[in-house]
Amino acid sequence: MNAKEIRTIIGIIVMVVKCSLWVLYGLPLVQNDSILVTTSNGVGLVIEVIYLMVFFIYCEEESERKDITGACLGVEFGLLFFVYAYTFWILENVSARRKIIGVFCIVYTIIMHVLLALQTKFDGEQSRSCMYIPFWFSIVNFINAGVWIAYSLIYKIDIYVLVSLHFL
Repeated sequence: MNAKEIRTIIGIIVMVVKCSLWVLYGLPLVQNDSILVTTSNGVGLVIEVIYLMVFFIYCEEESERKDITGACLGVEFGLLFFVYAYTFWILENVSARRKIIGVFCIVYTIIMHVLLALQTKFDGEQSRSCMYIPFWFSIVNFINAGVWIAYSLIYKIDIYVLVSLHFL
């Protein structure tokens, strides 16, 4: 089993949690008028879950990769359960929910992107290849960031979405 394969599947699991947290942030019980955040991250969540289901279907039954993935999923879903339960059972005020979940989403997004950058650097050093980002990928990412910046500034300023865009 290749260590790069494990890092790839763990990256997918981390993306599932990120999308789940942003879906929580966009719910009307946490943030009013953020249906776009919920729907876009909901679509991403569905795509990532489908990817994980296909992985589990086609992974060998007694694979170490499957065991590691299951353990990571357990930890990540435990974290999600704690955050969702804390948000809905402990926090009574919508403003407090928005602040706590917004900060948690930003911190998680920052940690995720830092770890992704370190993983990319490590993989590039291991393979000794010159990695580059295709031009069209850069353009699409730039347009995506511009649309989200406009979204976070036009209707009403959503500082949590705006700050997390710095790490796109």
